[in-house]
Amino acid sequence: MQSSVSFSNTPTIKLPEIPLPKFSGRYEEWKNFKLQFNNLITSNSQLSQEQKLHYLNSSLTGPAKDLQSIDDTFDSLFKALTYRFENKRLLVEFHINEILEAGKLTTESAKDLRNLTDNIKKSIRGLKVLEYNRNSLSDVLILNIVICKLDKQSWQYYESSLSSNEVPKLDDLISFLEKRAQILENINKNATVKPKPFLDRYGKPKTFFVKPNKVERPCAMCKLNHPIFKCEAFMKLTVDQRNQFAIRNKLCLNCLSDQHFIKFCNSKSTCKECGCRHNTLLHRNGNTVHRNLPNAVSVKKAASSQELNPNAGEFRSNVSPQDNIGHSFSCIDKTNKCTVLPTIKVWMLNHFNDSFLQARGILDSGSDQDLMTADFANRLGLPQEKTNFAVSGLGGNELK
Repeated sequence: MQSSVSFSNTPTIKLPEIPLPKFSGRYEEWKNFKLQFNNLITSNSQLSQEQKLHYLNSSLTGPAKDLQSIDDTFDSLFKALTYRFENKRLLVEFHINEILEAGKLTTESAKDLRNLTDNIKKSIRGLKVLEYNRNSLSDVLILNIVICKLDKQSWQYYESSLSSNEVPKLDDLISFLEKRAQILENINKNATVKPKPFLDRYGKPKTFFVKPNKVERPCAMCKLNHPIFKCEAFMKLTVDQRNQFAIRNKLCLNCLSDQHFIKFCNSKSTCKECGCRHNTLLHRNGNTVHRNLPNAVSVKKAASSQELNPNAGEFRSNVSPQDNIGHSFSCIDKTNKCTVLPTIKVWMLNHFNDSFLQARGILDSGSDQDLMTADFANRLGLPQEKTNFAVSGLGGNELK
C-alpha cells in the first residue's frame, strides 16, 4: 500500500499589519468606524473581553475618549458609544447640510471644482449608508443645488454641453465637473522650463536655460497678430485719427506699444520728419504758433547766409520762409537795438478732441507772463476771459 504526500511550494507572504481604526467623536465618522472595528475586533472570537476593551480604548481620540460608561467592560463602553453617536437624525441632517451649505464658486478653479464634487459624492454615500438611497427626485434637487454653486464660466460651459431640453442626470453633471477640473488642471500647469544640470568634460555641472518663445501681442487696431505700424487699417487713418486712436487706447506715442507710456519708453527712435520724440506715423505738418507772432522774423539755424548790421538798425537775409526754423529774433525799426531769443517746438493738447497740435514758442527768461495768440488759443479750445493789464513787449514798447 502506497501513500502519496503533496507539498505546496507557494511561499508564505507576510502582509503588513492592519492599523486600528480611529474615532474622534465626529458623528459622520461613526458608521465607518463601527463597521471596521466590528470586522477587526468585535467579531474576533480569539480575543478576550479585556483585549477588546484595550483595543477599543486605543482607537478612541478627542471627545470620544472622554465618554464614560456604567461598567468598565467592553460591552458597556461600546453600548455607550453607540447610544451617543449613532444618532440617525443628526447624521442625515449633517449630510444634507453638507450639500446645501457648500460654498459658491467665484472663479474657475480645478481645486474648487474637485472639492465640490468630492463633498457631493461623500454626502450621497453617507446618506446611502443610513439607508437613504437616491431616486429621481433627490437627483433633480441635488442637480439644481450643485448648478447654483458653480462659477459663471463653468455654468456657461455646462449649459453649452447640453444638447436637449430634457432634465440632465446628476451623474452626467458630476462627470462633466470632474472632466472640467482635469482640463483646468492641465491648462494651469506650471509651464516654466527649469534648468537641467549637465556635466562638462571636467565633471563640473553646467546649467542650460531654455528661452520660451516670445508671445506676440495682437494689434491694438484690428486684433490680428502683427504690430500696429504694419496694420493696413491703422495706415488708412489720417494723422489726426491716428493720434486720437493712440491717446484713446493709451499707446506709447513713440513706439506705439500698449505696455507703457512715452515717458517710460526705452526706444531710441524719433520722428523721421522732425526728429522729435514721437512716432513718424503721428507727425503733423500743420501750422505752428510762430507764424502768428508779431514783429518776429524767422531765420535758418545756420547763420552763415545772413547779413546783420546792428548799427544800421536793419538786416538782410536770403533765407526763404519755407526753411526750417532754428531761432527767432525781433528788431525794432529806426533803432540800434536787436534782441535774439531762442525758440522751442512743443505739442499742445487740443481740448476739443484730445489730439495734439504742434507749435513753436519763444523762450524769454525775462518774461513774467505766458502768452499765445488768440487764434491758437481758439484752436486748442481753451477757456478765455477779458482782463486789462499792461504788457511790456520787446524793445520796451508797452501795450494795454
